[in-house]
Amino acid sequence: MISPQPFFESRGTPISVYQRLEALSQLGYEVDLLTYHLGEDINIPNVQIFRIPNLSFIKEVKIGPSWVKLLLDILLFFKSIWILSFKRYDVIHSHEEAAFFSNFLADIFQTRHVYDMHSVLSKQLTVYKFGDWWLPIGIFQLLERYVISSCSAIIAVGNDLEIYINTINQATAQVRIENLPYQYFFNGANHHSLNRPQKYMGNGRKVRIVYTGSFEPYQGLNLLLESAVIVHNHFPNSEFILVGATRSQLPIWRDKIKSLQMTSYTTIIKNVHPNEAVQYISSADILVSPRKNLSTVPSKIYSYLYSGKPIVATDVEAHSQFRDKDLAILVKPEKNDLARGIMELLNNPEMARQMGQRGLKFVLEKYNYNNYIEKVERIYCSLSLK
Repeated sequence: MISPQPFFESRGTPISVYQRLEALSQLGYEVDLLTYHLGEDINIPNVQIFRIPNLSFIKEVKIGPSWVKLLLDILLFFKSIWILSFKRYDVIHSHEEAAFFSNFLADIFQTRHVYDMHSVLSKQLTVYKFGDWWLPIGIFQLLERYVISSCSAIIAVGNDLEIYINTINQATAQVRIENLPYQYFFNGANHHSLNRPQKYMGNGRKVRIVYTGSFEPYQGLNLLLESAVIVHNHFPNSEFILVGATRSQLPIWRDKIKSLQMTSYTTIIKNVHPNEAVQYISSADILVSPRKNLSTVPSKIYSYLYSGKPIVATDVEAHSQFRDKDLAILVKPEKNDLARGIMELLNNPEMARQMGQRGLKFVLEKYNYNNYIEKVERIYCSLSLK
């Protein structure tokens, strides 16, 4: 398995990689994971972690494309060749841009290639200020089409990716495997009960609105802060907790809330391990996802649903699964409407309670651990390995 990210680190794709490794381990596969020099070493049965050379001057890798990632991916490519030269593998399982060279390596070393597709990478370039760079976008589009057209099998993490893959190649073996709630892997799942007692808004106590995830611009956190001012003016007992800033982002965002005079009711928390993120989610009265763009469902949504707490999310493609299921209040990606959605729940504790219970029931039925393992097994059985 080749993962071009810090591993392990508490953010979207590394969490997804962790879940894949846990599933493959339980299914009896032996996996050698090749990843960046950064990240926490973790122990998973049947999994061995290999890393590129330690570049001490690189201490953090930002989400999205960058020149730093390009350098690290070049090292990842050469380390892949080195490892493949000494050991025979049944499958190369690649994540994100590692797919671009994994197809080539699979041909050279005569093995299969499973592409774990987390996003349309050519579209990501436009989100990360590469929109005017037509050449890299064109190259990414060509490479994506090449991989999708010729790899052995594809895992898509969302319906939008499934549709995109089918426009290019309907013949390839494909399984959609959404991420699971963090609670299945990081905080235990069996303790949860649909009937467990819950405390909701009221009685004059502080009410907590929580966001967890990255602090990238597409997440809409500026929008959330603007709406927080409106909410707090109407509900002085409200407080906002934003969890997930990187080491370099933390002082910037703390200065921002200070300049907006929000420090009395807004707290910025650094990126934390999923075990701790689960605790922040569990402590919330309302969970928010103010994402402005990108079409893939945020991985935190599944953990939000599992918590049994009500959700306010922007009405964008990434949250489209909520439509017609009444699992969240969907609002326009605009400060007044986001504030309206939050205040609607604050004014209606019983509606909030019922919404949270519907979300929990939905995620337990559709995104449970057994279904996840079965899907991972299905994609590997399509390769005729067993």
